[in-house]
Amino acid sequence: MAESFYRPRAPSSARIAPIRPVPQSIPMARTKSSGRWLQRHVNDPYVKQAQRDGYRSRAAYKLIELNEKDRLIRPGMRVMDLGSAPGGWSQVLSRLLGAKGRVLATDILPMDAVQSWAAASST
Repeated sequence: MAESFYRPRAPSSARIAPIRPVPQSIPMARTKSSGRWLQRHVNDPYVKQAQRDGYRSRAAYKLIELNEKDRLIRPGMRVMDLGSAPGGWSQVLSRLLGAKGRVLATDILPMDAVQSWAAASST
């Protein structure tokens, strides 16, 4: 009979590491490169425009530009926004899809709900 490579495992409860309290985060010093990135980000005209227009991110303008060029989004569609946090694209989609359209936004990061464009425009 051929030798079996099956090795019994320990019960699953024995393999799970104990839960430890999460240490309080210690503020780290910024590196030169992260400081430069932050400076570029703060001074970016699209970031400033997104803040003025109420968008959550500058990426909203990318979707607006894509839609103007290729007409990908039409009212009444159902769209799934993968990796949606912070929600800039979801905000634009809500406006483009109208009251009958639906946006399903999903991400592993937390994200506040996006107010429906129809509800926002009626108030």
